Amino acid sequence: MEITTKRKSLMGTFNYIIILPVFFIGIVMAGISYILIKKNVYYEIRSGMENEAYTLANTYDVMYPGYYELVKAENLMALKKGEHYLTNDFIDNIKEDTGLEITIFYNDIRMITTLYSDNKRITGSKMNSAIKKDVLDNGYSKFYDDVRIEEERFFAYYLPVHNGSENIIGAICILKPANQIHSKFAKQVIPLIAIIIAGVVIITYLNYLYFGKLNKNFKHIRNFLGEVTGGNLKAEMNREALAREDEIGDVAKASVNMQRSLRNLIVKDSLTDLYNRRYCNQNLKNISEQYIKTGEPYTLAIADIDFFKKVNDTYGHIAGDEVLVSVAQIMKKSMAGKGFAARWGGEEFLLVYTGCDMETTLTYLEMLVEAIREMRVEYDDKAIKITISIGVATGNGDSVDKVLCTADDRLYHAKKEGRDRVVSD
Repeated sequence: MEITTKRKSLMGTFNYIIILPVFFIGIVMAGISYILIKKNVYYEIRSGMENEAYTLANTYDVMYPGYYELVKAENLMALKKGEHYLTNDFIDNIKEDTGLEITIFYNDIRMITTLYSDNKRITGSKMNSAIKKDVLDNGYSKFYDDVRIEEERFFAYYLPVHNGSENIIGAICILKPANQIHSKFAKQVIPLIAIIIAGVVIITYLNYLYFGKLNKNFKHIRNFLGEVTGGNLKAEMNREALAREDEIGDVAKASVNMQRSLRNLIVKDSLTDLYNRRYCNQNLKNISEQYIKTGEPYTLAIADIDFFKKVNDTYGHIAGDEVLVSVAQIMKKSMAGKGFAARWGGEEFLLVYTGCDMETTLTYLEMLVEAIREMRVEYDDKAIKITISIGVATGNGDSVDKVLCTADDRLYHAKKEGRDRVVSD
C-alpha cells in the first residue's frame, strides 16, 4: 500500500509560527486592555456615585438636622427629616447638574426619586430583595452594575441611612443608566482596540512581505538546484537571491559554487583543467550545426606531445603529469578569445578555433609550437624540453568525425615528417 504525506510549504509554516502568534498576542492585548479599561471606568463610576451619595447624606444632615421620619396621612406618605419634609426639588437640581438619577428609600420603599415611568415618578415601589438584604439587613454600602428598574438597566450605588449611630431606616441610591456608561466605555476601549488591531495587521503584513520575499528566494534556489540536478549546468541563479547579505544569500552563493564544481567535474579534465573529451564532443556538434546555419568557419587541430613516453620512462609519471599541466597552461592561454582547448586523451590535445580560417589558424598554431619549444619544465633539478606535433583540418561542411579524422591523419604525417611541426595538407 502506498503511503503519501502532505508536503508542508514555507508560507504554511509562516502562518503557524508568525501570523497565529501575532494574532493571539493581539487578542490577549485587546482582552487585557478591555478588562483594564472596564475596571477603570467602573471604578470611576463607582467613586463618583459613592461621593455623590455621601455628599447628599451629609447635605441633608446639615440642612435638616434630626431623624428621618415617615409621615402618613390618609392615602399619602411623606418623608420628613427633623422639622422639614424632603421634596423632589433638591434631587432634581442635583440630577440636572450631574446627570445622575437619585432615589431615597425609607426602609425598602422608594419615597423620593428622579426616576419616571409613563411620565410619573415611580415612588412607592420596593427595593430589590437581594439589595435589601445587603444594604438594609447587613448594613453594606454597595455598588451594583446590573440593577433593573422598569426594564431599564442601571449602575447603582446604595448607601444605608441611619437614625442615630446604629438604626438603619433606609438608603440613598445613586443611579446612572447603563447605556451611558457603556457609551463612555466604548469611547475609551474602541480606539485602543482599533490601534491594537491595526498594529497586529501592520506587523502581520510586514512579516508576510518579508517571509514572502524569503519564500520567493527559497523558490529561486530550489528551481536553480532542480535545473542543475536535471543536468543544466548553465542554469543561472536569481540575482536577488545572490545579492542577499544573509544566510539565504550564503545558500545561493554556495549553490552556485556547487554548480561550478559540478561543471568542472563533468566538463573539465581534473589534471590539466582543460575541457574533457565528453564536453568537447558536445560542443563540436553545436559548432558544426552553427557552420551549417551561418557558414561561420572553424578549424580543428589535434596536438600530441613528442616522445612523451620517453619523458615518463626517464623522469617518471609525476614528471609526465607536470609536463601535461605545463603544456595545457600554454594552450589555454594561447586559445583565449579564439576557441577552446581540450584534453583529447593521454598526451593528445584538441584545439578548436571558431570563426577562424585555415590561414589564421596556422599563424596561431605556429606561435603555439614555438612557445612550447621554448618552454622548460623544471622537475627534480632538471629542465625537461618539450615539443609538439599538430595536424589541422578545416570544417567545410563535412561531418565533425570526418574533420577529426583528417586532422588525425595530418598529425600522423607531422610525426612521420620529424615532429615539432604543424601539418595542414
